[in-house]
Amino acid sequence: MHRYKLYFSAIFWALVSQVSYAQISDVNLLLDKASQLKLSEQPTWLKLLHYEKPPLGFGASRSAIHSDSFFNAPTGSTNPRAELETTILAFFEPVTTDANKHAQCEFRGRFVWLERQLNFATSGLVPIECPNFNEWSLNGTTESISIIFATGYLGNPASYYGHTLLKMNSNGANKTTKLEDVTVNYGAIVPPGEGPIPYIFKGLFGGYDAGFTHIQYYFHTHNYGENELRDLWEYELNLSSGEVELVLAHAWEVIRKKYTYYFTKRNCAYRMAEILEIIDDVKILPNNSVWTIPQALIQQVAKAEHQGQSLVKNIKYHPSRQSRLHLKFTALNQTNQAIVHQIAKDINILQHTAFTSLKDDDKQQVLDTLLDYYQFIRDESLLEEDRNNSKYRQVLAARYQLPPGISTETNTIKKPPHLGRKPSLVSFSNIHNSAIGDGISVRIRPAYYDALDADYGHIKNASLTMGEAHLTLFNDDLTLRNLTFIKIESVSNAVTRLPEESGRPWRLEAGLEQLSLSCQNCLIAKIQGDIGQTFVLNNKLMVAGFLGGSIQENNQAFGSIHLNTRLLANIEINAKTRVQFSSQYREHLDSSRSGIFINAIRARYQINNDMDLRFSYEKNIAEEITASVSFYW
Repeated sequence: MHRYKLYFSAIFWALVSQVSYAQISDVNLLLDKASQLKLSEQPTWLKLLHYEKPPLGFGASRSAIHSDSFFNAPTGSTNPRAELETTILAFFEPVTTDANKHAQCEFRGRFVWLERQLNFATSGLVPIECPNFNEWSLNGTTESISIIFATGYLGNPASYYGHTLLKMNSNGANKTTKLEDVTVNYGAIVPPGEGPIPYIFKGLFGGYDAGFTHIQYYFHTHNYGENELRDLWEYELNLSSGEVELVLAHAWEVIRKKYTYYFTKRNCAYRMAEILEIIDDVKILPNNSVWTIPQALIQQVAKAEHQGQSLVKNIKYHPSRQSRLHLKFTALNQTNQAIVHQIAKDINILQHTAFTSLKDDDKQQVLDTLLDYYQFIRDESLLEEDRNNSKYRQVLAARYQLPPGISTETNTIKKPPHLGRKPSLVSFSNIHNSAIGDGISVRIRPAYYDALDADYGHIKNASLTMGEAHLTLFNDDLTLRNLTFIKIESVSNAVTRLPEESGRPWRLEAGLEQLSLSCQNCLIAKIQGDIGQTFVLNNKLMVAGFLGGSIQENNQAFGSIHLNTRLLANIEINAKTRVQFSSQYREHLDSSRSGIFINAIRARYQINNDMDLRFSYEKNIAEEITASVSFYW
């Protein structure tokens, strides 16, 4: 320890030696003032350095950032006072060959905050021009900050529950579009070719480094909105120019610095909240010590207040490529929808009276919808190998022959994600089982959504469960009914029913469950995978068919390998009531037992955002009727 102190002292005096004699007294005055104000103990200073308490609360706090380049003092990751004093000294160092490497430029957030506390102008400190920061921040033209929420994406485990990033909104005259605004993103640094199982395991237990990156907004709109078909919701924040400056400066100094990534807690939502909580009185981090869900952060942002006003100034919806198609198609009347279907099946209908006899307004709406449709299904890189590219050009040519017209796009069928329910559920049930009798149960889902409530930022008709535990009590016997490690049901909501729009639904489930409803102590391990086809008949009804298989422990001679076929129907009765019908046939491939049908009817009635009622009937050898009350938290 003595040798470490000597090392720090050597660094300290090496920095002092770079300061002119005329400035030494000014530096000492600043250090004295910082000590009197106890700046190293101020919450904002600790936030700027990202100090975190140990998981169990024992020991000293340490910075979450483990890049040495983030600190000026050798002990800066654990000693906020040493980092403060060494940082102030570093601000007085002369500029060498590259101004961008000066402490005033590299640690821009610390410089902005400390200048406001200590008033560097009175100490004769010369401000340094920072070319890289100025270019990145579009030369001080950022006028506001937005937090962007991208809806869930079942193709990437890290994005199942959505994703958040920051967008810096500039009014710069040198920009031609808002798509050139700077965005700040946080994510794990994953090696190329990493498989999904290692990805989930390492993501859960801190096996990856992570960090902030920056890029123009249009890269995210293309990746999320065009490739992954995820809607984007923009929440513009009500911040002063000084607060915007501080957030922007701090974002700059943490870019490319390394953290440890945790999928459930210290993830994109957690780190984005940290950046914004640099501002005094902004409290938006979800109050949960176990996990942080991006949608929960958006809910906190939407209800937060700042300086006596709502933190959110404006909400904008940026629909995905598929959503734009759905919005335009559903805005058409039935006649025009039928014409769109005809042209999609036979492009020559553009020359027939079925289309040419339409009024110009109707032609415009039909063609605008078809342009979005072909943009959705075509592969531009295949050129003429993809016939849809030629069809797209024919529709575009027809559209150019008409006046601009009025957009048919409407956002009325989309509701912002902050209006959704909380991310976790606990459910209490009364059960009548034809084989076991009457009982009660409790079900806990830490973070999930299912087809009965997947809305407001979730994927409609899809379901996702991780870490669900279901306990039952029959005849004083408490039993684990199931423990779901992961269950995903991905569907394609092909609202238009146009050719090629419908994607392949798939299903994956892994965990522990009771062999059937006829037994209470027959827990088995099981993994099941299915693939199928979706049919969206209208906005209220979706039907899907699946074919797949499962592997499980052989119990009661049911075998280990099964072939499964399944039919599914989701019905939206009204805004508060949804019903799901499911029928599955399971054939035992390595057992002499006959195949069995597993049928279920489930219904949900929403009381409010925090509570609902659920009813179910299920037959899996035995029959079971359940009535539940569920609470969201």
